[in-house]
Amino acid sequence: MVSYWVLMGIEFRIDRDGPEEVNQRPVVLGLASSGIGYALLPQSVSKLRTAGVAYRPLTENNAPCARLVAAWRTKEPNPTTSRFIDLLHGMAG
Repeated sequence: MVSYWVLMGIEFRIDRDGPEEVNQRPVVLGLASSGIGYALLPQSVSKLRTAGVAYRPLTENNAPCARLVAAWRTKEPNPTTSRFIDLLHGMAG
């Protein structure tokens, strides 16, 4: 991710201990709104409308891409899980 930001011309100020990774979205948005953090987030997060945070879609051809996986319990399958798996297979092409 750092290489993408550098490519986009964003200057880093990383302390001597290195960058921090935060997993909770409210914390990420709080850091961004206070000016000490930034993040790549799913577009759905932009609906939270956090004060002081700008949301911009990534449209460049070299924008980062995340690979997603699905997980489910293999024992005691149920019809809802089966429909969900079928839906995922349909989306994957």
